[in-house]
Amino acid sequence: MNKRVGSLVIGALGFWALVFIPARYIWGTSAVVYSLVALGLCLVPALLSLSWASRYQPGSPQQTIFVVFGGTGLRMVFVLGGGLLLYSLLPYFQQTAFWLWLLVFYLFLLTFEVVLLRREQGQPESR
Repeated sequence: MNKRVGSLVIGALGFWALVFIPARYIWGTSAVVYSLVALGLCLVPALLSLSWASRYQPGSPQQTIFVVFGGTGLRMVFVLGGGLLLYSLLPYFQQTAFWLWLLVFYLFLLTFEVVLLRREQGQPESR
């Protein structure tokens, strides 16, 4: 499991560096703040969801659906709740660009997490 968590963190930071560099020159310093906050808001629930799904041994289809929807609910509550909280409390985050950064990191980390989990299904976990 630690390898998958490390892969998720490294992949998220690599993706951030990849999109941040051109965005910094196009949109300025607000891109730095928005992208880092979006990365943090999206990475924390992705790590929790990945850890939960990695420990889970699939049994029945109902249990699998519970894990999938539970991870999705956790991610949505954390990301949308955190985004709305920042939006309502701090005028700096009342920009469309902030929500676009959240969307980009949400979708990237969700996709990357699914790829990591799918790869895990084909391999037994080494301890």
